[in-house]
Amino acid sequence: MIRFGKSSRGLAEIKNDFFENNAALLEDARAQAVTYRQQPRREACKNCDQSLRGTKFEQHLVEYVICERCEHLNGAYQDTDEFCEAIYVADGGESFAGSYREIDAAALEQRLSFVYRPKRDFLFDALREADYDPAQLKYSELGSGSGYFLKTLSEAGVEDFVGHEVAATQVEFAKSLVGEAHIRHHGLGDNLDIIADLTCEVLVMLGVLEHIQNPREILDAIRKNNNIKFLFLVVPTFSPSVYFEASFENIMPRVLTGGHTHLYTNRSLHWIAEEFELTRVAEWWFGTDIFDLFRSVGITLSSGDRKTELSSLWGEMFPDVIDDLQLVLDKRRLSSQAHILFSV
Repeated sequence: MIRFGKSSRGLAEIKNDFFENNAALLEDARAQAVTYRQQPRREACKNCDQSLRGTKFEQHLVEYVICERCEHLNGAYQDTDEFCEAIYVADGGESFAGSYREIDAAALEQRLSFVYRPKRDFLFDALREADYDPAQLKYSELGSGSGYFLKTLSEAGVEDFVGHEVAATQVEFAKSLVGEAHIRHHGLGDNLDIIADLTCEVLVMLGVLEHIQNPREILDAIRKNNNIKFLFLVVPTFSPSVYFEASFENIMPRVLTGGHTHLYTNRSLHWIAEEFELTRVAEWWFGTDIFDLFRSVGITLSSGDRKTELSSLWGEMFPDVIDDLQLVLDKRRLSSQAHILFSV
């Protein structure tokens, strides 16, 4: 099952903070970059484990390397324990959780409707095509964040599901959505033990694999757990958004920043599938690359000495073509994220 594209309608409202607080968010991204480049050099590709060699470039003072073997995009530094503690669990994860946690009921409903229910529906459609009843399966989500996806499972009548999360702030919010029985708080180093003990048939990792320090060990542990039949991954990819971020240095980067110290490509995803004996069951490619371009140009045209009337004209003209332009990228599997359901 292959799908391409998704409407961007409503995205501007969800990402409004990116427009209104660009300067502060950019400052945060630069501070994280300073912390990251203070870490030891990365010696091996995060994806294929070969000695890291390939095309290099620099963005926000951080060096990146495109692996010549599997085309995975690697930050040139390690995501050490210290770095991960600073990004994900310092102050209870409050800083990291800020962009993911909502307390306003209308905003919560908007996020569920626009982002998370479509992910659930895609997963359920793929499971049905594989002759499974989604409501009867057991689900675990590693890196369940604020519990949004878990909430959609509950809404769909799934009874057996549990989320695992390291950020205490997000855990507490998730409990308010789905109940304490469906949430587990754990430490950064507990992932392998958690996976080994899972009894679920479907393991969900939405925007998580790129944040984990040891993705290869995680994938190997998943392969060795005979209970797990499916792995649902959403990962950020090395897409045109990265080029836009490199071109607009005064715009907050969304894809290659913070905890995203490495990015996947279609080839690097094929690599891990072959190595860890994963079979693609379904895939959905859509991104926000063109929306990122819209945001970058719009903020630039309305900022400082470059403020111009073109900004309002841009805001009127460009939104109507975002989806059409994005679909061209999506169909070439060049979008900023990939949704893939693997059989294990």
